Amino acid sequence: MALSAKSAELVCPSGLVVRQTAEAPTGWTGFDAAAEREHPFHIAEISEGPPQRRILLMPTREIKQGKNKALVYDLGSIRQPWLICSYTDTSLTLSRSLPAHTRRCTFVLDHATNYASVKQMGCE
Repeated sequence: MALSAKSAELVCPSGLVVRQTAEAPTGWTGFDAAAEREHPFHIAEISEGPPQRRILLMPTREIKQGKNKALVYDLGSIRQPWLICSYTDTSLTLSRSLPAHTRRCTFVLDHATNYASVKQMGCE
């Protein structure tokens, strides 16, 4: 399944390095066994406004072609769309605003992960 010829391809950063700190109680020492491990990109979502507002949008429709599946977000009435990139094994995300004229985003899901991750994204 390919994106529309009018789509501008989006790419979330492929990984996110997370550094955690712990405020250990007196007498205890914190240790991060996964210190500075890179968390691979997993899934993307669209929100209305910055993610701190917690207004996640649901896909308008799902398209299936054989083994391929895509989620389509029609954004015609959304004034401030944002892309949120989520990463495996962390609650931290990366996000950025999309251009105000963005009308549609399509996320092609990865069949190899049983459609649990995004392999290609584009907006127009």
